[in-house]
Parts: sequence; structure tokens; C-alpha cells
Amino acid sequence: MDSPLHDIEADTAPPADTVLACFLADLRNRFRLGLPARIEARTVRDLKAEDLLNEDLDLGPFDHASVLSTMANHDPFGPNAMAAAARLLPRAVGDDHARALAEDVGRVSNHPRVRESVGMAVREGLSPASLTGMKAVAVEEMAAARAATRRALVSYLEDLAAAGRDPATLVDDLMMFNYRLDLPPVVFRKIVVTLIEGQRVPAIVRARLVRDLHRLPRPLRLEVVTRVSLLPPNTHGNMAVKKALEGLMRRFDRHAGDFPGKDAKPAAAPTGPAPAGRVAPWRPALP
Repeated sequence: MDSPLHDIEADTAPPADTVLACFLADLRNRFRLGLPARIEARTVRDLKAEDLLNEDLDLGPFDHASVLSTMANHDPFGPNAMAAAARLLPRAVGDDHARALAEDVGRVSNHPRVRESVGMAVREGLSPASLTGMKAVAVEEMAAARAATRRALVSYLEDLAAAGRDPATLVDDLMMFNYRLDLPPVVFRKIVVTLIEGQRVPAIVRARLVRDLHRLPRPLRLEVVTRVSLLPPNTHGNMAVKKALEGLMRRFDRHAGDFPGKDAKPAAAPTGPAPAGRVAPWRPALP
């Protein structure tokens, strides 16, 4: 027998269409800001094209036809939009509402290749061959985007090293590259550490990365704090990085903020003269 509390919860729960409308509104807001969709599984994380292409994965609200069509139309990341369209089309077979949404994607998606691919599949009557072809196109789109983004990351890092790029959005840019490439944590860590310690990297770039350190993943923050404390105070760049870290710590202490890593005991800085020898030119820290 249901309890009175169950009846109250049922009476006060918002209608399903209201919940969906709120979910879609939040999703569109993220897309307007250039952000990827977020999914809540065991943890909250950014949704990736691979997730959408994996039919064995339960994506919860992201399996709803209206959500998939919104992603196919408006997701700022082309591979995600294509993967959402590929996941939507099988749901449109025998479902008039989902088919209407698919037809709409074929007309108005922000991504020309999505419009072209979905439109062709719809004209072919959503045949099994067209659905298989759509998924193949989505996989191809994802691979091509990864290759282009990898080249862009190398160019970006080289521009930073040559002082040819304003580092004001450095952390935002690195986090976006990390998302687009789905970098293994060890590779992303290597990029950040190389930027922090690189003696050929402009001091303004290194200091900017330290000032925005609180926005990086916690384990990486702890490592950077230790590595900065180990830098010998024998160059302008090293001193700028140390000063940036001291300023960050003071700022969080003043505002009573919680900066994981601020209470870590810094390692003792090495004493004595710096190692002799020429500093090698800086290169992007990619595998």
C-alpha cells in the first residue's frame, strides 16, 4: 500500500513535459555559451561523441528524441551533433514524432554536414543501409575533428612559446583542447607541467597558468604547487611563477576560499648554482 507521502510526492511532482522543457532550456543555454552537454552518471562529466555512438550506453534524458534533435541542431561541437543525429535516426523508424524531428534536423541544423547526411537518410526512408551509413559518417567526422584539433593544439602551444598569443584565456583554451581531444590525464598533465617549468616559455604565459591554477583538476593543482616550489629562484621566469603562486595563495586566504593544495607543505627549493648547459628550445609536450 502506498504511503500518504507517496501521494503527496506524486501530486507535487512537476509534469514530465515541464521537466523536459527545463532540461532543453538548460542545454540550449550551454550551447549558446559554447559549452558541451553535461551528463550525470557516477560523476558529472562532459558528454562526448563516443558516448552518443555507443548504443549500449544508457544516456538517460539524452536518449529522448527531443534532446537528441536539439543536440543535432545546436551543439557547438560538430562531432557531437553528428553523433546525436546518428543516435536519433533509428528512433525515428516507426515513430512519427521522432521522424518529424529528424526531418527538421535535415533542414535547420547549424552544421551543414549534419543537414546533408540526415536529409539523405530521410529521403532514403531511413533504410537500414542509410542508418549504418549515418553512423559511419559520424565516426569519420569524429576522427577528422580530432586530427584537426591536434594540429591546432600544436600550433597553439608553439604560438604561446613564441609569445605570439595572448595567454588571457589560456586555461579555458587548454580545457577545451582537453575536451575535444579526450586527452589521457597523463598527457594533459605533461602539457601543463611543461608550460609551468619550460624556461623557453614566456614568463607571462607561465604566470598566467599559475594564477588560474584553481580551475585545474585537483591532483594537477597539487603537483604544480610542488613543482613551482622546487623551481630555483635564478631566472626572471621562475621568479614570476613563484610570485604568481604567492599571490594566488594570498587571494584565497583573504577571501577564506578553499584552494586544495594551499596547505600542502612545499618542498625545499634546491640550493646552489643552476645546472650548466644550454636550455633546449621548448616544444609542445605531446606524445
